[in-house]
Amino acid sequence: MLHTMMAGTALLATLGSGAAVSTAETARLQAASRIVDAIRNDIPDDYWTRARCVGVLPDLKKAAFIVGGEYGRGVLSCRAGDEWSAPVFIQLAKGSWGFQAGVEQVDLVLLVMNDKGVQKLLDNKVTLGADASVAAGPVGRRGAVGTDAAMSAEIVSYSRSRGLFAGIDLSGGVLRPDQDSNADVYGRGAEPRTILASREISAPTEAHDFLRALGSLAAAAARPAGQPAPTTNAQSIPATPRTTTMPTTDDDVRARIVDIQQTLDRMLADTTPAPVGTTGNAPGTAGDARGARGAVSVDRAQLLQLRRQLDALLAAVNKR
Repeated sequence: MLHTMMAGTALLATLGSGAAVSTAETARLQAASRIVDAIRNDIPDDYWTRARCVGVLPDLKKAAFIVGGEYGRGVLSCRAGDEWSAPVFIQLAKGSWGFQAGVEQVDLVLLVMNDKGVQKLLDNKVTLGADASVAAGPVGRRGAVGTDAAMSAEIVSYSRSRGLFAGIDLSGGVLRPDQDSNADVYGRGAEPRTILASREISAPTEAHDFLRALGSLAAAAARPAGQPAPTTNAQSIPATPRTTTMPTTDDDVRARIVDIQQTLDRMLADTTPAPVGTTGNAPGTAGDARGARGAVSVDRAQLLQLRRQLDALLAAVNKR
């Protein structure tokens, strides 16, 4: 185990300082979690239940789009079984769309309602209203009936200004990955499709509240009317080894180290080519026809995640 840990640490060291979540990216994730908590009771449960992905773009300012040509920035997560994926950072570029009269700033929530919409979203960019249909969603926790457009749209939108729902025409807006932020958090090799689909890409600790909010609303939407919320932690996102939550006990630290060691074991044992990654050398086995050294293909994004986990473990140990 120690040999494997040292080999993994050596590989991680070749990647430089590793990915980090900036103050602005942290603020974006925190704002997204607050918006989900604030808007959850105003969107019909059926829409929450059917949504394949949820995107949140906080503080879209009218003046920035009209004068400054800036982008709206947000985050998006998709369902991954009973959990939610690590969030992808996204941008909404200026289009021919406009704000309702008198509205200067909105928080925008986008629900991707079907797999077709998800696939379009995973492309490099999607033009709303052209590449993917978009419609304003109905308001009301239970029993609300949407328009025909909302019922059939690939993306359903909700926009709020000062706590009230406001109209906003998204036609022509271009939704695309925020490549710089995704590279900062997940590494240069991580594409949105990989982040949203891979269980090997862990969410940063700064995304915990956002994912917990999504998990809570999904649990609440699935609960029959009148049934009280469970007293357990069922509303929280399931705890998995992929998160980087700070360990609290020596047993936690040991368990996390073992998990990382096992992951490194699997990565070092995999000699198949990877589409995105770096290569290293590991001693070949006695039956290795290639000799004493064998090529090892490793995924850069995975290694960056392991680096973050090791940093968290080291910080925990140093505080003891």
